Order: sequence, then structure tokens, then C-alpha cells
Amino acid sequence: MSVSIIVPVYNVEDYIKDCFSSIICQTYSGPMECLFIDDCGSDSSIEILNELIASYNGPIEMRVLHHQENRGLSAARNTGISDSKGDYIFFLDSDDQLYPQAIEVMEDAAAKETMPDIILGSYRVNDLEHPINRYRYEYQVWDSQPSIAREFLCGKLYCMAPNKMIRRSFITDNDLWFKEGIIHEDNLWSFQSFHMAKKVVTVPDITYLYLIHGGSIMTASKCEKRLESSCIIYDEVLKDIRNGRYHLVGQDSLNYLKDILNTRCIRLFEQIYSKDFPRSERLKRLRSMPQSIRRIVIKYWFPPTKFLMILKFCYQHGCYHIFDNLLMLSKKRNRIHD
Repeated sequence: MSVSIIVPVYNVEDYIKDCFSSIICQTYSGPMECLFIDDCGSDSSIEILNELIASYNGPIEMRVLHHQENRGLSAARNTGISDSKGDYIFFLDSDDQLYPQAIEVMEDAAAKETMPDIILGSYRVNDLEHPINRYRYEYQVWDSQPSIAREFLCGKLYCMAPNKMIRRSFITDNDLWFKEGIIHEDNLWSFQSFHMAKKVVTVPDITYLYLIHGGSIMTASKCEKRLESSCIIYDEVLKDIRNGRYHLVGQDSLNYLKDILNTRCIRLFEQIYSKDFPRSERLKRLRSMPQSIRRIVIKYWFPPTKFLMILKFCYQHGCYHIFDNLLMLSKKRNRIHD
């Protein structure tokens, strides 16, 4: 089987060499190509990459595809899918690395199980203090819906696009392109994929190393962008259902999305209540929240508990003093997520 590795490249000059080395060290001896998508970063990533490719003399076909402007991760992956030629596609982020046997063990599973739609490998995270620093599967085959969707909704099939080998025709036949213009695009793409796949395989071998980089600070604007993207994902799924694209797994599928939206809404308020602002400043920040975000919170916040329902009611009707009193009380009791 032929395999296409798709690697979006954007401002990764400190990591691209190690990523490239992990690709050329693959033990798989079948036909492989690697498509690097230049998404117009501002550093020397592409110059370093071109030097690495020029010095490479091996069996993997290397290609660099250039965007004319920065278009984001979703567009880069879509460009790679469009230009790929492999039977299977493997997404690799350019600041991560593959283990040497990654493609080989996944291809073995694909051959053994007669071309499943998706094969997932186990992975490791470089940060030992990360909540999930290692995700280890057993060898297992799911060959029917809705059992595959249920496994995904329960968190047993991870939602990140990397470290999956996906049959290319499964992507193209089902129009499983990445939604452009949003963040956390993997949430939507994986939700759709695992609600449409007919056969999925997991392998116990650790095939992927996720590199967690420090220094990322969650700001109010990032929280707002995450919430906006989650609303788009929710609406896209509802549109899919209306169009008969796939079936939900009872209420579980929508509850999965509502839980994401609830978390995003809570994160907005945590930006205010995680800091020791005086009461006057907290109320000022509540009142000054952009109207567009206020409308989203009112429409898309699905509180799962009575306490959060009361909070939403207070926020929706402008009862900010009561909202503030309740949240400060919950903060003292460490109950903001309850």
C-alpha cells in the first residue's frame, strides 16, 4: 500500500529538522510520499526544509506545496489531501515526531484487516506532567456503526487528526475536508469521521510523539475564538443531520458537543474569576463583554446543572451582581465546573 504523509509547515524552524528526520527513519519499505505544505510563515522553516530535502537521497518522494498566503491548518491539510496519491493518508504536525515503526505497524494493520477506514496508533507526550502523557491502545477492531461513534463519544478514540492513518478514498468519497476558518478543527473532522467510518482499528505500538511547548497563555480573545469555533462546529453537525449525512448516536452525540460548548463558556468567565480582580472590575468586565459573544453565550450555552442554569439566567438578564455573588461563592467552594 502507498502512504502519503501530510505535514503543514508554519513557523517551526526549531522543530522541522527533527520532524523530517523522524520521517526518513521510517522502517516501512512500501511506496511513500511526504507532502510539506508551506503555509507562509515568517521564519526560516521552509529554507531549512528545502536544504533537508536537497540532501536527502532515499526512497520517499518529497514535495513542497506552496500557499500564496497564510490560510491556516485546515487549508494546509486540505491542500495535502487534494495533491496526495497514496492509498492512505497520515497527518503529521511539523513540531511533532514519528517513531520509526509508525507507518509499518499501521500498514500491517491495514493489510491484515482488509483496508479499514481509520487506523489509530498509541502515542506519547514529551511532558511527563501532562494529564495524558501516554495513550496506549490494545489491538482492537470495530467494524460497525454506531459502535465506532460510541467509542469516540466516550473518549476511547482520540479526536486529534495526527497519528491516524486514513484511507484516502474514505476521505474523498465522504467529503471529509477540514473546515477552514476555525480553530480546533479536529473536533469537527473527527466527529464526522467517526460517525461515518465502517471499520476502525487501534494498535498498541507507540507511533507518535506529541511535543507540548510551554509559554502558551490563555487570553480572553483566545477563549472567545474557541467559543466561536465551537458554535460553528455545533451548527455544522446540525446541518449534517438535516441533510442526512449520518445519524447521531441517540442524545449522546449532541451531548458531546454541548459539553464542549459548556466548557468554552465557562472558560470565558474563568478569565475574570481566576484572577483577584476587585468586584467593580469584575462587574465591568462582565458588562463589557462583546455583544457578539454575549449572543453566543445566550444561544449556545447548554448548562448541565441547576447551578449553571441559574448562572446563565442571571447573565442573560443582566443580573450581574447576583451572577458575581454566585460565582465568587462557587470559587470559594471550588465548584465552578459543577
